Amino acid sequence: MTKVKFYNDFQGVETNNVFYPAGIHDVPEHVADRVVKDGRAEYAEGNGTASFENSPQFDEVPPYVETTAPEVAPVMTSSKSKKAK
Repeated sequence: MTKVKFYNDFQGVETNNVFYPAGIHDVPEHVADRVVKDGRAEYAEGNGTASFENSPQFDEVPPYVETTAPEVAPVMTSSKSKKAK
């Protein structure tokens, strides 16, 4: 048996129509694998195996560095336009 934490109340084919209210429950290993992979639950602390498929992946974010932009001269435009002949 493996402990999983259901996000919401759950009853389905995966659990043989056994109802599990939201929270931590012991379920058979094949059921735990399926509901975690489907995103309906997560492994409770200390149970299950972390793998690329069922653990969140985070990218490294570079630290924020405040920079000052160089001053740019305003662009002057003319309101009169010449028609091409």
